[in-house]
Amino acid sequence: MNRVDVVLDRLRSFVERHAWSTVAVWVILMALAAAGAANQNAHLTSGGFEAPGSQSLRVDERIASDFPAAAAATLAVVLRSDPAQATVLEQGRAEAVSRLGDVSGISIAPSPPAAGQHPDIRVIPLIVTGGQDSSIDIAKEIAKRLGIEHHKPAQLVDGHVQAYLTGQGALYAEVQSETTDAVAKGELFAFPLIALTLLLVFGSLLSMALPIGVAMAAVVVTGGITYLLAQVISMSIFVSNAVSMVGIGVAVDYTLFVLVRFRSEVQGGATIEQARRTAMLTSGRAAVLSGCTVVLALASLFVIDSTALRSIAIGTITVVVVAMTATVTLVPAIVALLGERFAAIKPRRNRFRPRRDPARAGDFWMRWSDVVMRRPVLFVLAAAALLLALALPATKLEMSNSVLRQLPDTNQARVGTELAGSVLGPGTGSPVQVLVTAAGDAASLPADSPSVAEVQRIIQAHGDVAGDVSATADTSGKSVLVQAVLTSDPESSSARATVTDLRGALGDIAGVTALVGGTTATIMDFDDLVSRAMWSIVAFIVIAGFALLVVILRSPVLAAKAILMNLLSLAAAYGVLVMVFEWGWLSWLGIQAAPTVDTITPPLILAITFGLSMDYEIFLLSRIREGWEATGDNAKAVAEGLAASARSISSAALLMVLVFIAFVLTGFPSAQRLGLGCAVAVAVDATVVRLVLVPAAMRLFGRWNWWFPGKRAPDRVEVEI
Repeated sequence: MNRVDVVLDRLRSFVERHAWSTVAVWVILMALAAAGAANQNAHLTSGGFEAPGSQSLRVDERIASDFPAAAAATLAVVLRSDPAQATVLEQGRAEAVSRLGDVSGISIAPSPPAAGQHPDIRVIPLIVTGGQDSSIDIAKEIAKRLGIEHHKPAQLVDGHVQAYLTGQGALYAEVQSETTDAVAKGELFAFPLIALTLLLVFGSLLSMALPIGVAMAAVVVTGGITYLLAQVISMSIFVSNAVSMVGIGVAVDYTLFVLVRFRSEVQGGATIEQARRTAMLTSGRAAVLSGCTVVLALASLFVIDSTALRSIAIGTITVVVVAMTATVTLVPAIVALLGERFAAIKPRRNRFRPRRDPARAGDFWMRWSDVVMRRPVLFVLAAAALLLALALPATKLEMSNSVLRQLPDTNQARVGTELAGSVLGPGTGSPVQVLVTAAGDAASLPADSPSVAEVQRIIQAHGDVAGDVSATADTSGKSVLVQAVLTSDPESSSARATVTDLRGALGDIAGVTALVGGTTATIMDFDDLVSRAMWSIVAFIVIAGFALLVVILRSPVLAAKAILMNLLSLAAAYGVLVMVFEWGWLSWLGIQAAPTVDTITPPLILAITFGLSMDYEIFLLSRIREGWEATGDNAKAVAEGLAASARSISSAALLMVLVFIAFVLTGFPSAQRLGLGCAVAVAVDATVVRLVLVPAAMRLFGRWNWWFPGKRAPDRVEVEI
């Protein structure tokens, strides 16, 4: 045995001798982590989407330190009556102000005049004295006082007036709340789907319960760890979505592999003890290798200098490690305690069969691989054409870090923002902010200096600017903050074009430097950061994945093909995202369309699914490699390898897809996009790639599949499931 096998065997022996203690440790860990997991979202942040060193971040930092008035956060209560009644609206305003009278940290500003075109709407501006950092907590308190619940507006004046809460703090608070609900809904949908599938696979409630229990343990323990981490570092609110998706999927998959191998060994005549040992040294080892592969892919997210994405990487890596640890400790402990009950369950017809008889176990897959390999060129062209057709729309993929559009279109904060925009103008709450600083050793820069006037003139001349352009000097007298409200939504393409134009036009004013910031600029800078880093992530994953596959498979040809096929699956997933979310092809199912995809979604899909897909590829190609070494017959090795692994890998992939689809059903846009993208990537890899492209391509390459440069290939890492 190699070192990994020795360690796993010793661990298995220890766990089996102390099975009850092992289970007790996991129960205690879950109990301790449960409270933190239940409260983790309250400590996660909706921020972390700034681009380090960018113009927008430099402007934000200077505003926070030198322009306290501009740094103050703003919220607004938007009132609407139906039908429009001025008296009722005034009663609604009086009731809202009364309810907010003792809320600390806010001051109520005068309401702007009622707009003639919108007599049914009234806006109550609120100034948050604590700034942006405290605006989320204050928004939650205001919503509670007004009676805003379940993302629906409050009802004032006996239901004749609806009250909405808007502003950046309110939007972030709703994102936190919606994310919490999405995770709960996703798990509520996922576990029954998984349970039903496992019941069909095993025909046993006990075998169904173990993978679900391990998944719950992994997610709960990781939730507790996330809660602790959030006390010392910034952790994104989107960690919880990603952790649930990845954690449930990998925990169920890894447990499934171990149980299938254990039962397969028992059904093949092994004793209970022999079956436990073999399952750990094959499927247990495969779970460890799989976990390391997924962790490697997720580590690519650290390439992006983003607090949000790096915290998501930390969370997902943690849940994979916890799931991997549970697989090699908790699972063998429970199997040691209940092994006879697992083994006593009789297999149903066409269930998983002993791997030592692949001819009987996979007649269908043997016949299928024979069909594919008789016409390899036809199947390669057909599969490639399908993947390219799915991938082609990916060329139109548009990314945007939108807060407003991460919320469902029925959410009260989103509706309120749109109502306020219709009265005051869509850009009122998020002005373009230009920091003008004296260049070199200039003594001062008054707000009425010619250079500042030139900046104001250039901004005012732009067609998307509404009203006057203000200028405020800081206390040092060397910087001036120029602010302008746009006529367009700050998250729109029009606002983006305006910021781009202003950055170009303000770059050549003599005697000053002008940095353009504000909400739109912050979104643009983060989008640019992620877009530029995507190729670095791809390079990291491709190079690291290729090196790992060469060591495992001892074939650079197979490694290169596996990487290429994974990239094709990812491209297809990106294409489906465009078709569903940007083009709205499934809007009839209630899936909300949007002109862009969340900026963090493509790198997350890349990191998550590349690692998972590479696992399935490793499992399949390792089985094929075994057949090649035993027979030297390429076609027979492919057929037997596919037959031996098809059912277990297909079941694992199906379970993973069901987990991802469960989050599509939540109705939360960011969870839907990530869930659908991951589901498509895994589904394509498990069907088109693994069942068609792999056998067909291996038939075309023949003996070249097994070529290795030089005299001796590196020692292969054994992988069995």
